[in-house]
Amino acid sequence: GLCHRLALKPYLGGRKIAIIDDADRFNQESANCLLKTLEEPPPRSLVILLGTSASKQLPTIRSRAQVLHFRVLSMDEVSDILLERADVDQRERALELAGLSDGSVEKALQLADPAIWEFRKHLTPQLRANSLDCVRLARSIQAFVDDAGKEATLRRDRLRTVVSFVQEFLGGMVRTLVGQVSCGDEALRQAARTESAQGKVGLTFAVVEASESCLAALENVDRNANLALVIQKWCEDLAGLSQVNLQSNHGPSAQGR
Repeated sequence: GLCHRLALKPYLGGRKIAIIDDADRFNQESANCLLKTLEEPPPRSLVILLGTSASKQLPTIRSRAQVLHFRVLSMDEVSDILLERADVDQRERALELAGLSDGSVEKALQLADPAIWEFRKHLTPQLRANSLDCVRLARSIQAFVDDAGKEATLRRDRLRTVVSFVQEFLGGMVRTLVGQVSCGDEALRQAARTESAQGKVGLTFAVVEASESCLAALENVDRNANLALVIQKWCEDLAGLSQVNLQSNHGPSAQGR
């Protein structure tokens, strides 16, 4: 009904404006519903699509829209919003969450959830292990995702959050490998320093492959793939990171000598 209401004359003012949040989640069907409106918008109408990246929009949408980039919020801005909305009652806690939010209030709110914060603390040690147990990791992620509830949307959002934690860990490793100060909390910085000391060349390729597996996992989540299969395949891909670490620690294999 959005396109129909947009075509009606405004009751007050000179324009009708439609704001569509989470435009990243358009599928082919929902995008096609908007194409005619985007091609021939009603007079004095404006449609705003909110998304995180133009690359996540279908080409048919991008070709009919003007892309505007917004800067991320500063740490102080995020913390002030958390305090004003009473999502957090202590400034120290608000600043801690804001420092890990990448300028996103939504991500800060996710981290404010005690269950998500506790899972994040237990996830990092599993990623920095010399031999990542993909079966154990998959089981813990699956249990955490299932705890979100029976609604599929909530479970998929939770898995997206888990993937973002791994991407944050990998980003810290990349910054450490190139000699930059890794962002994030102290546990994340220590984990990145420990892993990057294992061998830069092989680890660099492993981080790239692990990052690509994260993107593939997110793409499968957006396609409404079976979450159990997505988690299993993703954890198997991440296990390659620890295999490179082991090879770096023990030197060339017997076959290579």
